[in-house]
Amino acid sequence: MPEEVTALQRKSVVENTLNWVNQFENYCKDTNLSGKLSDISDPNQLEEELCKYFTIYHKTTSDKYSVIFLQSAINTLNQYFNCKTSKIKLIDLNNKKAHSDLWHT
Repeated sequence: MPEEVTALQRKSVVENTLNWVNQFENYCKDTNLSGKLSDISDPNQLEEELCKYFTIYHKTTSDKYSVIFLQSAINTLNQYFNCKTSKIKLIDLNNKKAHSDLWHT
């Protein structure tokens, strides 16, 4: 039983991460930004792009997402940037002092 739970948890993380990465990359296309999320190698650029993204990102119904939902997105993107596929390593987007612009946004 524990193996099944672990498999489901991994699947959920992967799907959620891919969802946010795809959403961000769609935002890049819509706003004519070049590159992909995985191409960002500067933590300051990442924070700036995420601030812009979260400022204009809405549900398909044009409603804004809740703060809790956006915090979940930050957690998911934080995991993404600490995995093998990212050029940025050992970043903690949850560190409100290091990424104060992101958290103020």
